[in-house]
Amino acid sequence: MAYFSNATEGGTLDAQCSDCPMGAGWNDPKQSRLFKDERPMRCCPTAFVQLLYNYDQVDDKQKKLREAMTLLVNDDGICETRKILVEIREEQCQQSTNET
Repeated sequence: MAYFSNATEGGTLDAQCSDCPMGAGWNDPKQSRLFKDERPMRCCPTAFVQLLYNYDQVDDKQKKLREAMTLLVNDDGICETRKILVEIREEQCQQSTNET
């Protein structure tokens, strides 16, 4: 998974989340969805994993964690989950257009 050393670099993922069917607004304080323990209640699992384990993945002892996280967000910072969801959304729009 892409490692984001600060919030500015994390903007790459935030920009993708902003128009993702799953992640739109996941970190928007106006749409806060928090439990009492401050953990997001309904957010994209990919974004949540990146948020929780971004720094842990760079530890040499965390090779498996990094490999797993790279399945979600590649080393270029592209969210693989978003790519799949956008493809599904586009297929559904196409099907809807064909039906009318």
